[in-house]
Amino acid sequence: ILKNNIENLETLNEKFTSAINEIKKEDSRMPGVSLGYSCYDAAASDIQNVIQEADAMLYKNKNLRVQF
Repeated sequence: ILKNNIENLETLNEKFTSAINEIKKEDSRMPGVSLGYSCYDAAASDIQNVIQEADAMLYKNKNLRVQF
């Protein structure tokens, strides 16, 4: 849950994913990681919808990461 740096969310996600990928190059036993997130605005959002959006993004990113 981020309260600060919301504007940098995509950059934080990319840095995290890159760091995991670098570790995987060194140790193939390192599991992959998929992230899902969504922004919550108490005045405009229902928390259940925010959770569903984050879950949908998680599976979208997971499917993009899977290579056969």
